[in-house]
Amino acid sequence: MVADEGSSGPGAFAVLLRGHRLRRRFTQEELAERAGISSRSVGEMERGRSPRARTVELLAAALELAGDERERFIESGRVLFWASRIGGDRSDRNRTEKQAVAPAQLPADVADFTGREQQVAVAVRALGEGVGGAPKVCVVAGAPGVGKTVFAVHVAHRMLPRFADCQLFATLRGADVMPARPSEVLAGFLRALGVDHRVMPDDLDERAALFRTLLSRRRALIVLDNVLNEEQVRHLLPGSAGCAVLVTSRRRLAGLGAQTLIGLDPFSEPESVELLGRIVGADQVAEETASAREVVRLCGGLPLALRIAGARLASRPHHRLRELAAHLADEHRRLDVLSYSDLAVRASFDLSHQVLGEPERRLLRRLAALDVPDIPLWLAAAVVGGDRAEVEESMERLIESHWVQVIGRDRAGQIRYGMHDLVRAYGRERSADNEPGVDAVRTAARHLIGLATAAREADRGLEYQVRLAGEIGSDVDPEVVAVHARQGIGWLEAESGTISGLVGQTLTLGLFDECWAIALAGSWISAIPSSTAEYGSLLSTARQAAERSGDRRAEGACTSLLGDLQMFRGQVREADALFDTAERIFTDMGESHGLVEVRKSRAMLDRRRGRYDEATRRYLWIRQVAPRVGDDLAESMALRGLAQIHLAEGRPAEALPFLEAALTVASRSQMSWRRLTVLLYFGEAYRLLGRFEEAGTTFSSVAAALSGIGDRAGEAHARLGLGQLAIDSGGYEEADAQLTLAAELAATNQERHVHSQIQLAIAEVRLRTEQPAEAMRIVEGTMPTITMMGAAPLLAQAEDILRRAGEPAPSRLADPASQRRSAQQTRK
Repeated sequence: MVADEGSSGPGAFAVLLRGHRLRRRFTQEELAERAGISSRSVGEMERGRSPRARTVELLAAALELAGDERERFIESGRVLFWASRIGGDRSDRNRTEKQAVAPAQLPADVADFTGREQQVAVAVRALGEGVGGAPKVCVVAGAPGVGKTVFAVHVAHRMLPRFADCQLFATLRGADVMPARPSEVLAGFLRALGVDHRVMPDDLDERAALFRTLLSRRRALIVLDNVLNEEQVRHLLPGSAGCAVLVTSRRRLAGLGAQTLIGLDPFSEPESVELLGRIVGADQVAEETASAREVVRLCGGLPLALRIAGARLASRPHHRLRELAAHLADEHRRLDVLSYSDLAVRASFDLSHQVLGEPERRLLRRLAALDVPDIPLWLAAAVVGGDRAEVEESMERLIESHWVQVIGRDRAGQIRYGMHDLVRAYGRERSADNEPGVDAVRTAARHLIGLATAAREADRGLEYQVRLAGEIGSDVDPEVVAVHARQGIGWLEAESGTISGLVGQTLTLGLFDECWAIALAGSWISAIPSSTAEYGSLLSTARQAAERSGDRRAEGACTSLLGDLQMFRGQVREADALFDTAERIFTDMGESHGLVEVRKSRAMLDRRRGRYDEATRRYLWIRQVAPRVGDDLAESMALRGLAQIHLAEGRPAEALPFLEAALTVASRSQMSWRRLTVLLYFGEAYRLLGRFEEAGTTFSSVAAALSGIGDRAGEAHARLGLGQLAIDSGGYEEADAQLTLAAELAATNQERHVHSQIQLAIAEVRLRTEQPAEAMRIVEGTMPTITMMGAAPLLAQAEDILRRAGEPAPSRLADPASQRRSAQQTRK
C-alpha cells in the first residue's frame, strides 16, 4: 500500500500518483499510454500540477485502483483541483495579480436619473438588510422600455460602499432568441474573480460551486440584467449572506424566492416632464409646457420613449417641442419617430415579441386592433375564436412579459386588462404585416352585439331595437350570457367603454351595420348613471351609420331612441320632432313593431304633459298591436300606462284592473324587472286609496329589489313613493330621508321629470314643517324645468304649493284629499 504522506496538502496527489505508478512498475510513458493521456501530463502532475476530474478517473483505472485506495486517490485529485481554482498555486504571478483586483463591472450611472424615489428606497433597504443566512435577492420587473436597467444600475451605485469587495454585472439577454447560458455567464464571472481559463470547470454545477466558494468570504453585489426566467438565474446566486443580487426581468420571477419584488410602471406626467426637461433643457419645456405634456402623453410615460424623443430634439436645436408632438401624433409613424442612434422603442419590443408563442402573438395583434379603453376576457376570447381557458392562459403569458397589464376588476367582477398606447401601435404594425385589423374589429363587434342582445333578453326581454341588433350579432356561449345577465346593469356599465369605442371604430372602418347594431343592443346603457351625454353621442353615431347602410328600420329605431333621450332631458319639442320622423319612417315601411315602439314613447310624453286623451288613444292601439308582434313588454307597459292615467286623474280604484292585467302579461316572463315596474304603481294605487300599510310594504320591497339589480331610476320612483306615503302619514322626518335618497338616485340618471317630482315632494315637506320660504325657493328653482317640459300636472302641483305657501299657516296643512282635489281642479 502506498503511504498517504501529505494527503492533506496540495502535494498529496503528486505523492500518491508517483507511489502508485512505481508500485505498478510503470514508467511515465507506460502509464500515460494506459490512461490515454500524454506522458508530459503525467510528469507535470507528479510535479504538482492540478489534474482535471476526468483525468484523475482515467489514472485510477489505469493504475487498477479499487476500494479505499481509489476513493482516496480521487479525493486527493479533487482537493488539488479546487485548491488551484481559489488561488492555491501562489507560484503563478499573473494569477495572483488578477486576484488582487476586485471586480467592478457596473456600467456608469446616468446623470439625469429621474423619479422612482420610493422604489429606490425599497431596493436599497432590501439589498442592505439580510434575512438569516441567505443572500439578499431583489427582483425588478417591468415592461420593455420602462427603465429597469437604468434603475438597477442607479441602485447598485448607491450600494457601492457596502459592496466594495466585488461588483459583478451581466446581461443575460432574456428577450433574445438565444438568451445567455448560465455556464457562459459563470465563466465570465469566474475569470473576473481570477480563475484561469485553462483550469475553468466544464460542468455547470462545478462552475456554480466554485463561484459560491470564491464569494463565500466577499461582500459582493451581483447585478443580473434582462433575465428570461428563474432557471437562468439559479446557478448564478451566491451562497453567503454577505452577498446581494439585483435582478431585472420583463417577468416577475415569482418562483425565484426573492425577498423583494419591485414593479416599475411608466412615469407619471410630472416625472415624464421632468425627465424631458433634463434632456432637452428645462427652459424649453417651460416655454412650451402644453407641447411638452403632449409629447409625454404620446410617449405614454415610457422612459425609453421619452429619452429617445428628448435626444432627437436635443440633437436638432432648431426644432421645437410642438413639431415633435406633431410627428408623434401620427400613430402610423410614431414608432419610426421614436428611434435615435442605437435606441429604438420598436427594437425593444421586437426582442420581447420574438420569444412569444404564435397564440400570444395572434392575441396581441387582434387586441391591439381594437379602439377600446380596456379588455375583458370574453372579448379576448371572441377576437381569436379560441377556447376561453386557453385564451386566459395566453393572456397570463402576455401579462408575465408586460404586453398587457391587469387594471383591476369591474363592477361585474370581470378582470379588465389594459394595453400601453405604444404597445398598441406596435401590435397594429404587426397586424398590418399579418392580417387586416378590420377582421378583428368586425369579430369583436358582432360578438358584443350577440352578447348584449342575449344578456338583455335574459334580463328584461327583447325590445324592438334589441331584436334588430340581434340579427347582426353572432352566437355566444349560453354560460357566458347567464353570468352577464345576472349582473344586468352592472355588466353593461362595465362594458360602456367597449360599446362606445367599437361604435366609433366601426363607423370609421365602414362597418355600418355593426355600428348601429352595437348602439341598439347597448341602448339600455341609458340606465347607467351619468351616461346621458355618452348615450346621446352613441345614438347620433348609430343613426348616421344606419342612414349610410340604408337600413330604414335601424334609422327609425335610432331616431326614436334619440327622441326618448330628449324627452328624459326635458327637451319636449326636440323629442316631438324626432318621434314624428321615426313614426313616418315606420309608417312608410308598414313596420308595425317599430310603430309600437315609437308610439309607446309618444304616449309617455303625452301623459307627462297631461294630454291624457291622446295618451289613452296611443296606449289602446299598442294594447291591440303588441300581442300581434309578440312584444309582451310593450303590452304590459301600455296597460301600466293606462293605469297611470287613472292614478293621475285621481281614480286609483279604476287603475287597479289595468295594473292586474299588466302584471299578468309581465308574469309571462321569468324576468323580475317587468313585474317590479308594475308593482311600483300598485304601491301608488294603495297610497291613494289610503291603504298605507300595503303601500309601504309594496314600495319597500320594490325599492330593495330594484336596488339589487342596479336600476337606480326605478329605485328613485319607489323612494319617491315612500316619501309621499310618509307625507300623507305625517312622518315628515321619514319623508325627508326617503326623498333625499330618491333625489340622489335621480340625479345620477338625469331624468328631469322624476327629479322635478321629487323636488316638489320635498317642497311639500318643507311647507308642512312650517318652512314656507324654503318650499317656495325649491318650487321656484324647479319651475323652469317643469315649464320647459310642458308638464301640466307638475305645473299645477307647483302652483298649488306656491299658493298655499303664501297663505296663513292653517291653510297650508289641508288634508291630502283636498289637496288632490285642488290639484285636479287646477289641471282642469
